Amino acid sequence: MRAAARRLRGQADPEPQGRHGRDRGAHPHPDRPRAGSLTPERVVASLPPPLLGPLPAAGVRGSWDYRLGFRLDVSRPDSVDFHAEVIPHDLELDPEKSRLNLLGLEQPFVAEIHLPHGRTATRDLSSANPHHRALEAIDSILVHAVLTNEDGGFYRHSGFNPDAVRGAIADNIRAGAYRRGAGTITMQLARNLYLGHERTLSRKAQEVVLAWILEHLTYVSKRRLLEIYLNVIEWGPGVHGADEAARYYFGRDASRLTVAQALFLATVLPAPTKWRYRFDPEGALRPFERAQMHFIGRAMAKKGWLGESDLPPADSLRVEILGPAREMLLPERPAGADTSAS
Repeated sequence: MRAAARRLRGQADPEPQGRHGRDRGAHPHPDRPRAGSLTPERVVASLPPPLLGPLPAAGVRGSWDYRLGFRLDVSRPDSVDFHAEVIPHDLELDPEKSRLNLLGLEQPFVAEIHLPHGRTATRDLSSANPHHRALEAIDSILVHAVLTNEDGGFYRHSGFNPDAVRGAIADNIRAGAYRRGAGTITMQLARNLYLGHERTLSRKAQEVVLAWILEHLTYVSKRRLLEIYLNVIEWGPGVHGADEAARYYFGRDASRLTVAQALFLATVLPAPTKWRYRFDPEGALRPFERAQMHFIGRAMAKKGWLGESDLPPADSLRVEILGPAREMLLPERPAGADTSAS
């Protein structure tokens, strides 16, 4: 990667799988800042450091305007209207000031992964790590199952998905409680590489900003962002990335998964340390887990990512835990002894 600063001038990205411009309400002169435009210096001077977190270390320079709109009739949850737009003016990452690894993501690097409860882990994202996998070396069914379950709009949004926000607000109002979020894969990546897992509004705002930076100022492709994500995301206790997960649960390479194994791994991601609750005491998948796996499979089939004939009925979905995870699930039962979970 060149050491030169990366620049964005408000134009639509020409890469078909990359970041997309916004036509609605576009600023007539996106390169021309207005008197009230925000700058990193103004933001840092206006907000206390705890609210900013690591954002000043990103090394952003330039200015921007923004538009934010929100309307809701609580008696009609589906009436929620939310939109957000950033209008950049010569925004760039300054390589002399950036103290976060934002300009080196296209190259091999050692990732420091921030986990819940203040834990951290490191993974070498290079060929020196036998478990590192290029995106094309990960079973395509697993890749699409993860996209379906975690971020179906990954290739369409620019780091932040207003449609998902609208849907989450409506669902949470109907439920009368917090039931779902609107995080994207890019936001999850920002959380894991730079932030941690605190559940605070300031941390969520930092996550959104860093996701926007990842998608707009680093010039890293969507494919590369997804590849990094699939190599660092936590998939179990001390298990990070698709290949470690495939070997931990099934004793096989991430390129050689069955449909059921791929669907199971996709369901584990939201709560990777609680995967055992998806099995009954005999080691068979619980009904709710089979239903969730089948739901993901049906959604994949609708998108053409999985053949209808390749998806078994929900009550026929089975996986057998064969890797190191078996000692946690069935410590006294050798592999092959439980036909109910085959």
